[in-house]
Amino acid sequence: MSNKLPDRRIIILVDLLFLVYVCLAFYHLAQKPFVPREYASFSTLQIDGAQVKSDDDIEFLISRKSVGDSIKIVTPTSGQQDISS
Repeated sequence: MSNKLPDRRIIILVDLLFLVYVCLAFYHLAQKPFVPREYASFSTLQIDGAQVKSDDDIEFLISRKSVGDSIKIVTPTSGQQDISS
């Protein structure tokens, strides 16, 4: 039995792969859609006819859209508005 230490090249390769993974994760987070704060603060907000109760609901509903698609937001004060992403 030998107690051979792992080769340094393997450790460096694993570290580089992990660094690439972290960079891709940050890029993915930066590309997530969002709703402007003036709309997200309403307690009774509807997006494309669906009732929104949390920020997760907003993210789920908007993430199905492509860049340039419009969404319909209904707020209690301003009524229905179309917003293009």
